[in-house]
Amino acid sequence: MNHIKDILNDVLHNLEHKKKDLTTSVLEIWDECADSVIKKHTKPQRYYNGYLFVLVDDASWSFEISRKYKKDIIDKINNRFEKKILKGIYFRIGDFN
Repeated sequence: MNHIKDILNDVLHNLEHKKKDLTTSVLEIWDECADSVIKKHTKPQRYYNGYLFVLVDDASWSFEISRKYKKDIIDKINNRFEKKILKGIYFRIGDFN
């Protein structure tokens, strides 16, 4: 008979794997949901608690993507997962090349 400690450890271990899989999936899907011009100027960094953090190589691109394309990208990612896993995207200026 399993002890509660062993059962809880198994549950927590499984949850951690699912969380890592979701994070990896969201980062990989960025390339499919952002168009080629946006992909040239951005790099997704991490997914945490329903938010995607993305580096952008220029402030003007950050502004344009945030104003014109962010909602569309969020919708595309959520549609790919068939549920609302992405609440928002935060863009940050940074060098990733």
